[in-house]
Amino acid sequence: MPHYPGQQPRRWPYAVLAVVVAVGAGLWAGRATASSSAEAAPKANGSASCPGGRDDAGRRAAAVCLVQAYFAVASTPDRDARLADLVVPNQLDAARQDYKPLEAKVSSEYAAVAATNLQGSDSDVAGQAWVAFVDSYKDGSPALAQWWITSFGLHWQSGRWWLAGGVSTQVDATPSTTAQAQRTGFGPGWVAAGGS
Repeated sequence: MPHYPGQQPRRWPYAVLAVVVAVGAGLWAGRATASSSAEAAPKANGSASCPGGRDDAGRRAAAVCLVQAYFAVASTPDRDARLADLVVPNQLDAARQDYKPLEAKVSSEYAAVAATNLQGSDSDVAGQAWVAFVDSYKDGSPALAQWWITSFGLHWQSGRWWLAGGVSTQVDATPSTTAQAQRTGFGPGWVAAGGS
């Protein structure tokens, strides 16, 4: 860019670039430090607890987190250890025996809770979750998305919510490709994940 008499060279682009580089380097260093210290820290049993208090919003937050975590352990080699972080100890053996692993042809599965329907008392809750599953396959065939209504129980123990056993898929709620989309929401008693 040409300079005219009395005009100073523009230095602000270099200052902005220096700030961006410094912030990026700081974030990278912080991430590297955090991940190495997290890997070095020993994991205590129950360390993967989900947040959530005993009020309605807390129960719903814990339900979403626990149901998603339950299905996420399907493809992990340490599934039994991770289930111990999710399921109340006196139901753990039954949950391990009843856990349905991924089919051999499935390479990975992603599960996300869209809504919950909870009923119960202060420390024991019966619930349903509307869960979206997306399976990718080992043979490279197109991924398949499905919706299921699942059922589960929650139990308050040791200052947090646990699954009171496994999470079972009850109703295939995948809409037909020819059906008209419903516009009325989830229905009575259902609350969208993240809602109250």
